[in-house]
Amino acid sequence: MAPREALLKAEYREWYPKLVPGVWYVAEQLTAEVLEQQRTGEPKWAFEGRVPSDAHFLFRGGRRRHPGEPRSRRTDSA
Repeated sequence: MAPREALLKAEYREWYPKLVPGVWYVAEQLTAEVLEQQRTGEPKWAFEGRVPSDAHFLFRGGRRRHPGEPRSRRTDSA
């Protein structure tokens, strides 16, 4: 099964200078990058919900969770 992936929306490219819009990133690895960007970079923003944000990224892939299994971007279903 393919890992969960995320694609940066073009309108947020300035928020994530290390990421390229239109490129699919493994969501688990992207989470660390987004957290580091928010901690050390500009602009600053408040997290709303999950990281990476559904507002800033599109997602695909992953697998279905089993009842009671913790949620993560890695385990999200498409």
